[in-house]
Amino acid sequence: MNTLQLSNTRKWLLVPAFAAFAACAQVSEAADSFGDTQNQVRAVLEGRLYLDSGRPTAMRAPARVTDIQESTRQILLGTTNSNAGVRLPDSAATATVSALFVSNTFFDQSGASTVKINGGFAASRIKFVQCGITTGNVSSGGNAVEVASTGAGAAGTTTADADGVDFINCDLYPNSTTGTSNGILVTGAQGFTVSECRISGFTNGINITSAVSAGYTKFNLFSNVIGPTNNFTTGNGTGVLINAGSNYGSYQVVDNNLSGNTVAPITDNGTVVATAQKVLTPNLGGMLSGAVAAVSAVTTFTADAVIAALTTPLPLGSLLVGRTIRVKAFVVGSAISTTMTLRGRIGTAGTTADGVAFTVALAGGATPTINGTTFEGYATVRTLGSSGVTAGSAWALNQGTTTTAADYAFNTTVTALTVVTTVANIFTVSLQASAGVGTILSCTVEVL
Repeated sequence: MNTLQLSNTRKWLLVPAFAAFAACAQVSEAADSFGDTQNQVRAVLEGRLYLDSGRPTAMRAPARVTDIQESTRQILLGTTNSNAGVRLPDSAATATVSALFVSNTFFDQSGASTVKINGGFAASRIKFVQCGITTGNVSSGGNAVEVASTGAGAAGTTTADADGVDFINCDLYPNSTTGTSNGILVTGAQGFTVSECRISGFTNGINITSAVSAGYTKFNLFSNVIGPTNNFTTGNGTGVLINAGSNYGSYQVVDNNLSGNTVAPITDNGTVVATAQKVLTPNLGGMLSGAVAAVSAVTTFTADAVIAALTTPLPLGSLLVGRTIRVKAFVVGSAISTTMTLRGRIGTAGTTADGVAFTVALAGGATPTINGTTFEGYATVRTLGSSGVTAGSAWALNQGTTTTAADYAFNTTVTALTVVTTVANIFTVSLQASAGVGTILSCTVEVL
């Protein structure tokens, strides 16, 4: 049976027209202080609605052909706490759930998953718009939303996993929940989108595992605040957790605010098929892509010292495997035969005390007096963790010719630097001139 479980409804549930499936509703009594729940239920969808204090009962209409009314109905009026939940399943072995639109609804206080899509038959075109969804005051954790289809059928079949599931402009947060919790937990889905939502206070804001076969699970996360919001000051543990797996199709996590999560803004262990793509930048709280720092004015240097304008923060969790930082610099020296040195460093101090990720030095020639030098350096993240590693290399080219042993220098070995990627770091650039004064004409730091 394919089940869309909408647990713990407070206030009103709006279900617009053209949903073709049989429905079953379960509502328990509220506390005595709220009166008899039956007195608060005024509108019924097609079929029959039975109200019980703790026993699931059904409201059924003919399978696969039910029209859930030509206009939206209010089911609950006032304030009702529902412990057994509201459940909308298919009513036949080959039925699917399609075109369910839910708006302006508050789902509250579940002991497990407050809104849940599961079962072995296809569910699609399901939208939650401007909803509030919370977990309950329990010690066993829980999920505000869970998508856990089990059909595992190919796309387009009646046993395919859920597809076309959207959460738009919703607020997700826990209600004194302890234990492992998720704002959105996805373990069985073809495709889903989360946009313009606020998710805060969970172990994981969004927790995703791919399903079924290569290229099956695809998703879009954009324009969300996944971190401190809704008066939660500590955000989530991990903002977005993409678990290891090779069954991902294309996915993107872009234009989100992931700042303030305590473990990582995003952890991406997913592998997409060869024909798919994944995009993880830009997001606030993570490392931005492209040019992230530059010298905007002529800057001089002599001794090895950090160039303040080129200092780049590396937020917690922003150092992902394969991420590369590139530095390009154009400098001149005021004295003949000056040795120019470029260094890139990564560490927590933001000073020359941090470890060197790459370095290269080149002596200028006797003529011309003012020698120009071009530098380029790279640092690539190879492994993560408390003993993470970056691999660095660099090269330099000088215009001088006289008394210069070589007009270029190139690292023939990689510089391996141990970096603790489980904390926030700082990338710095320094330039040094062995004689006279060096001048930076142009220098940029890029994230590739």
